[in-house]
Amino acid sequence: MAGRKPTEDASDKRKLAFTLRLAGLSWAEIASHEFNGGRLYEHGSSAANAAKQYEDELDFNDDLHTHRAIDLARFDSLQRAMWRKAIGGDLAAAKFVLKLIKAREDLLGVKGYQPKDSVRDPLDELSRRREGKEEPA
Repeated sequence: MAGRKPTEDASDKRKLAFTLRLAGLSWAEIASHEFNGGRLYEHGSSAANAAKQYEDELDFNDDLHTHRAIDLARFDSLQRAMWRKAIGGDLAAAKFVLKLIKAREDLLGVKGYQPKDSVRDPLDELSRRREGKEEPA
């Protein structure tokens, strides 16, 4: 069994490099990412080669789980990119983030939280604040 460990680690490293790249990290950031108590790779070019190798190994016709993981990583990357704007009051960014959340729910086949009628829509509140029509609490 000990002979299999390096191969499993190498496969895990390639997959991690691929996933981190989808999440928007640079090759240098990926290389310096912590893995088993050390750096994932010594150089960004090594991380790029590993991610490319992992991508080449994927069977996109048979691996639905991998497709989901890739799309979820992309959704996460987009959400991280828009999050500060959304919570900072940008209504378009907030709507975009909510659409991403809905897309993630659809991809995973889960139904999100459904607020009761008495709960105010946060987008309506955000819109009122931006327009200076703040309602008293």
